[in-house]
Amino acid sequence: MSDRPGARLSRRALLTAAATTGAAATGTAVGGALLADGDTPPSTTRAPSPTEPFHGKHQPGIATPQQHHASSRPSTWRPSTR
Repeated sequence: MSDRPGARLSRRALLTAAATTGAAATGTAVGGALLADGDTPPSTTRAPSPTEPFHGKHQPGIATPQQHHASSRPSTWRPSTR
């Protein structure tokens, strides 16, 4: 960059400034996360229960407590068009 009036910002200077800003923001975020990690109170959530068998007198969640988390993955099966 120059002190001349009407001087334009070069591409190299713009990319250097963007990279420097990005690195500073990343460093700040990582540093903040590391500092905050030690300040968190102990967790009050229950530990995950052991796996319940699917087959049996009752399905899981009927006679046992409801699961804390569930996971599903939708998928569409189509024949190959190749």
